[in-house]
Amino acid sequence: MDSREFLSRCFLFDIEINEKNEIYSLGGVHGDQHFLIEPGRKIGREQLAAFDDLATGADFILGHNILAHDIPRLTEFAPELAFLGKPAIDTLYLSPLAYPENPYHRLVKNYQIVRDSVNNPVEDAKLAGRVFTEQWEAFSRQLTAGSDAPLLYRGFFNLDPSLQGLSTALSSMGVPLLEGDDLYETFSWFIQEKVCEKALQHLVDQLIDGRSVYPPLAYVTAWLTVAGGNSVLPLSPTCPRTAPRLMDWPFFTRTEPDFIWQY
Repeated sequence: MDSREFLSRCFLFDIEINEKNEIYSLGGVHGDQHFLIEPGRKIGREQLAAFDDLATGADFILGHNILAHDIPRLTEFAPELAFLGKPAIDTLYLSPLAYPENPYHRLVKNYQIVRDSVNNPVEDAKLAGRVFTEQWEAFSRQLTAGSDAPLLYRGFFNLDPSLQGLSTALSSMGVPLLEGDDLYETFSWFIQEKVCEKALQHLVDQLIDGRSVYPPLAYVTAWLTVAGGNSVLPLSPTCPRTAPRLMDWPFFTRTEPDFIWQY
């Protein structure tokens, strides 16, 4: 499967919200069909039903920052939308993993899509598809280079029911699934030369005892692939599932074993 075929199975969407936290425009794309409610037009049950219908044949929903932004707001506004129950793929979550040395895609600035047009949700949805296509290519390069990092990304995402869409997307890219001891042992092997033994044992103990929140470890893995360079982990309030938990993780570097880095 290639990225184009995978995207054909996705409903791409975006919403616009004003300063009153009201949805004033929304749009979606599935295949060669699209739906748009422009600013100023009424967003009623009939319009929402047409929006929902466009997603009927999709297996996934995809967009940029949809997990923290679009999905929660649409759930409050129109909980009856059936497509909200489909597995979600958020390109904001994938960018730091696809490009750990520079965790912002060239079409992303300050966690937002760099638009080709002004306030057009359909074009923004299509742009998220372009971002995903290039992320797919980046993960393919990582796999070709023999990196185990994508396997860890998928393994940690797979342990969070809300991130099954991300796990499935990585699976479609050819990333094998690591589970249980295989996941823990691969993670231990992957980081053993990058942290001191005390930190390694602490991390592994938390994993084995089930005291760890798993998705943040995907971002830890990504950062460790480029540790020592100029990369930083992008901690943003738009990623509440990852950013706060990352701040809780201590890391002891090989070069400074008595110093605790907080990321």
